[in-house]
Amino acid sequence: NPSNKHSSPKITSTPSCSSWRNYTKRSFLQPYSLVAAAFFFGHFAGITTLQTYAVSIFVKLGTAIDKYVATLYLGLVQVGGALLCVILVHWTGKRPLTFVSTIGNGLCFIVVATYAYFHSTENSYKWLPVTFLIGSAFMSNFGIRLLPWILIGEVYPPEVRGVASGLSGSIGYIFGFVANKTYFYMMNSMTLPGTFWFYGVISLVGCVVFYFFLPETEGRTLHEIQEHFEGSRNLLKEGKMSPVERENLAIVDPSLLRD
Repeated sequence: NPSNKHSSPKITSTPSCSSWRNYTKRSFLQPYSLVAAAFFFGHFAGITTLQTYAVSIFVKLGTAIDKYVATLYLGLVQVGGALLCVILVHWTGKRPLTFVSTIGNGLCFIVVATYAYFHSTENSYKWLPVTFLIGSAFMSNFGIRLLPWILIGEVYPPEVRGVASGLSGSIGYIFGFVANKTYFYMMNSMTLPGTFWFYGVISLVGCVVFYFFLPETEGRTLHEIQEHFEGSRNLLKEGKMSPVERENLAIVDPSLLRD
């Protein structure tokens, strides 16, 4: 309207009640719980404390190579595992990578814990702990360490995504802090073998949890993912939809695909 084109629009800064109700719905609570669980198992499966205290851990285990060189290898395989995860996730989906990652990481820590329990200075298998610890670094970054960060960009509806992403990152860093701080208390009370057995069991428990609660979001639209968390769809049974299957479905009936 030309008569009021110079008038200033009214801006309200007080959020409506409906905007806060979005954070009490299943569409927020369930995906947030899933992301928080992914962060928990990612940090308490051992790799967080391993990469923080790698030098001292290698010294305690008496590895066959220099402790600083072993720490360097640890970082390199973490990068390699993350890159491989990013490449494979589009073909395999998240669930298979998560299962392989949690089982492999758990077994690596259990093997190292068993070695540390029977370790002696005369033991000739000093290559074993460094090999399996580096293997655990690869396995964890192959799936479980990247999983929550991938889910953050997929599982939240648009109306809560900004705040939900910040809350998810916050709980992730809190779990990382707690995992690092409790490491010393666990070492004092449980010794290194007990601590590593604990990490291995936590990783295997994470595999079971994700088997029952992690939907396959790869190849799915945001609308389909929201329907799953709202309870009107079950992506655990439907599994991953490949791009070819989605294209064929769109040809048959485009209305079936919201995007």
